[in-house]
Amino acid sequence: MSALTKQYGYFVFVLSVRPDILPLMQQLRTRIFHAYNKLTEAEKEEVFVYDSLLLHQASSPCIQGRDVQKPLEQWWWHLDLVANGSLYVCAR
Repeated sequence: MSALTKQYGYFVFVLSVRPDILPLMQQLRTRIFHAYNKLTEAEKEEVFVYDSLLLHQASSPCIQGRDVQKPLEQWWWHLDLVANGSLYVCAR
C-alpha cells in the first residue's frame, strides 16, 4: 500500500502544474479509499497530509471537473463543490 500512498502524494504535489493528471489522481484516491482499512497508521497519516493539501488546492482554477455519479463521501471527485463551499470535508 505504501506505493499507492506515495503515488497519490506525488500526484497531489504536481497537480497544480499538471492538471491533466486529475483523473488519474482521483482513481488512485478511490483505490486507497477502498483499501483504507488495510493501511498502516503511518500510511493513514500520510493520506491525511495529502488530502489536506488537495483540499487546500481545490479552489485552484486548474482543478475542474466532477463525476456526479460518484458518492459524495468520495469528495475528491467533487472538488468544484469543495471549492465553492457546497461540500464541506473534514479530512479525518
